[in-house]
Amino acid sequence: MFATRQKAMIGRTQQKLRQLASKKTEAQCTPYVPLLVRTMTRSSLLIVFLFLCGLAAAQQSQVNDKTTGQAGSTTSPASATRAGERSPDAPAGSNPPQASTPAPPGDKTSAPAPTTVRPSSVANEEAGTDPFLDTPPLPNSPVTLIGGTVRSVDHIRDHMTVVPFGGKPIKMNFDERTHIYRDGIETTFMGINKGDRVYVDTQLDLVKRDVFARNVHVITEMHAADAKGQIIAVGGGNITLRDELSGQPVDFRIDSTTKVKGKKGAGSEADLVPGALVALQFAPGKSNQRVLTEVSIIAKPGDIFRFFGQVTHLDLSRGVLAVRNLADDQTYEISFDPAVSSATSLLKIGTQVVVNASFNGRGYRASDISVTQARVAQPQ
Repeated sequence: MFATRQKAMIGRTQQKLRQLASKKTEAQCTPYVPLLVRTMTRSSLLIVFLFLCGLAAAQQSQVNDKTTGQAGSTTSPASATRAGERSPDAPAGSNPPQASTPAPPGDKTSAPAPTTVRPSSVANEEAGTDPFLDTPPLPNSPVTLIGGTVRSVDHIRDHMTVVPFGGKPIKMNFDERTHIYRDGIETTFMGINKGDRVYVDTQLDLVKRDVFARNVHVITEMHAADAKGQIIAVGGGNITLRDELSGQPVDFRIDSTTKVKGKKGAGSEADLVPGALVALQFAPGKSNQRVLTEVSIIAKPGDIFRFFGQVTHLDLSRGVLAVRNLADDQTYEISFDPAVSSATSLLKIGTQVVVNASFNGRGYRASDISVTQARVAQPQ
C-alpha cells in the first residue's frame, strides 16, 4: 500500500517536472530532476520507518496492558459488557478499546496477592550462610568412641583409616570442623601420623553416608594404669595375673625398673609367688607388652591377718562368715570350723568380732574368733 502511494507520488512529481521543463529550457531543468527524485525517495522511506515504529510501540503497549489486567485487576461482568458494546459514532469495522474497571475497595472476591518465591541463594544470603564457602553443620547422629591405630592418613583428601583394637579397619573423614588433640594439646591435621594410637569421637554422616571424625585424640605418652588380682604363674621375667574385674589371665612384664613393695616396706621379686594377691601399676610398652612399674603385695600364702568389725553374713553349715573390716572398710569372707571354735554359739549377724586368720592362697582361714560385743538391735 505504501509502495503504491510512493510510486504515485513519484509519478506526479515527474509529470510536474516535465510540464515545467516544457515551459523552460530543457537544458536548465535536466540536472535538477534526479536530485529531486532522490530527495523525495529518502523522505518517503523516513516516513514509512517512523510509522512502523509507532505501530510496534502501540502493539507492545496493548500486550502490557493485557498482562497487567490479568495479574492484578478484576473486571466486573457489567463493565466488560459496556466495554464490548460498539459506540454508535464509531465507524464500521473498528474495534472499540477495552477498558478494565478496578474492583471496589470493599470487594472480597478479588484475586489474592501473588506469592513471591525467592531463590535459594537469596534465602542463604538472608540467613548469612554461603552453601559453597561456609562449612555444613555437624551431623545429628549419636557419637561413638573408637580407639585404635592409624593404618594410613591422606592429608590431601582429608581421610584416614583406623584399625580398632580387635576390629576391622574403618575409613573416617575429617575437615575443618574436626578438633585434633595430640597429647591433650590441640593441633592441625598434620598432627596425625601413620602408626599413632588414636581415640576418635565418630558420627555417621547420613548425607554422605560415611563416618565423620568429630574429635581425634592422638596419644603418644602412655600413662600408668592399675590392675588388681592374684598371681597365677611367675617366670622368665613375666607374671600372669588373674584380673579381679574380668576374671581372665593377663600377662605382664618385669624389668629392672619394676619396684616391689610388701606389707612392711620394700620387697623383692622373690616375694612374687603364685597365689599372692597383688596390686599392679603398668604402662604399655613396645610390641604391645605391659611393663610393670610397681607391684604392691597385698597378701601371700602364709601371712597372718587380724580383722575387726561386724559380722555381715554367717553360714554355720559351710563354716563361713563375712566380716566388714573397720581398718579398710572392706568385707572379707573367712572360713572357720564351727565345731572347734568356742565362739560359735555367740556368733550372730551384727555382732562385733575380732578374727585372726591366715591366707593360704585360696582364701582366709580363721585360727581364733573372739566376740567383743553382742548383736545390736536394729531400729524398726
